[in-house]
Amino acid sequence: MKPERILLPVDVTRCPLEVFELMNGLAKRPEVTVILLHVLNLNILAPENRVNEELSQEARWHLERLANKHLHPMVSTITHVRVGKPAEEILAEAKAQS
Repeated sequence: MKPERILLPVDVTRCPLEVFELMNGLAKRPEVTVILLHVLNLNILAPENRVNEELSQEARWHLERLANKHLHPMVSTITHVRVGKPAEEILAEAKAQS
């Protein structure tokens, strides 16, 4: 059987926790992986790449914390952070993950 992946875009600042109950139900089988994605959408042009790196690191920490706290320990998870326009980056991640 081909492994399944579920892409879950998450805004780490205001994520409804009920979505994790749904993910726990969908990801009961061992061949399912949940991909938590946060997209940084900055309305400014950061003068240094360091700003994006720091914000990405912080967002990744929040995603991992949400996964550890709200997803069942047996659920396989991957966390990704992208920078750009949310709709475009969500579609790009979906394409990258097939």
